[in-house]
Amino acid sequence: MAKDTDALLYLGGGIKYRVDSGWGLRADARILFPPSSKDNGFTEDFEALLSIYKEFGRAAPPKPVPVDDDPDKDGIRGAADKCPNEPEDKDGFQDEDGCPDPDNDKDGIPDSADKCPNEPEDKDGFQDEDGCPDPDNDGDGIPDAADKCPNEPEDKDGFQDEDGCPDPDNDGDGIPDAADKCPNEPETKNGYQDEDGCPDEIPQKLKQFTGVIQGINFRTGDSTLQPSSNTTLDKAVAVLKEFADLKLEIQGHTDDQPVKPGGKFADNQALSQARAESVKAYFVA
Repeated sequence: MAKDTDALLYLGGGIKYRVDSGWGLRADARILFPPSSKDNGFTEDFEALLSIYKEFGRAAPPKPVPVDDDPDKDGIRGAADKCPNEPEDKDGFQDEDGCPDPDNDKDGIPDSADKCPNEPEDKDGFQDEDGCPDPDNDGDGIPDAADKCPNEPEDKDGFQDEDGCPDPDNDGDGIPDAADKCPNEPETKNGYQDEDGCPDEIPQKLKQFTGVIQGINFRTGDSTLQPSSNTTLDKAVAVLKEFADLKLEIQGHTDDQPVKPGGKFADNQALSQARAESVKAYFVA
């Protein structure tokens, strides 16, 4: 028997689909070009193949690990989250960037303790711990920027109210406005009704009893009043009764002669005091 070998030409293709654990499906299709029995050319055949296969000795590829595009679970995903590992605090302040903002207004007071988290504290030494700016610390209606006494409210009494400072004694006469009947007019301090805070002139009846009063005499070297003094003293008593709120200062005087031969200055001082006491006793008798 003679050997017979024929050339064979084919074209084709196929696909494989891996199912799991080495198992899979395979499909092939080919066109065969065997030699024709005719002398003048070729003939062709078509074949298709569908098969199931199993791979041995080959590890299954690892399953793809899913990518977590929101690791901090704040609902902001991927590149939009500038702080992917820190969840956004969702406080209404810059919530779209994905970053927590523990101190929104950057005043150094954490939002958890800040009563005004979106308004920075003004750090002026007044209630700085609450986190809220205080544009008018004393609440007098004058902004601190224009208030010379930002922590003391203006008393709004019509006197220099624009400076923001309370003025307890407008006229500076030493009598507080609360007790001063003339708070914007200083007391004259003349010994007459000085406690009312109003300027006033001494009545003519009183002027005769100011300074050195003529007509009050004493026995020489003694504190006993002369009877001739009674007229002057009685007039003074009448004036005192008319002006009951009058404040009276009584001073006694002596000349520069010793009270007694060889006497001392202290003796004259004692006599002056005794004479003043005698006049006082007459007034209160």
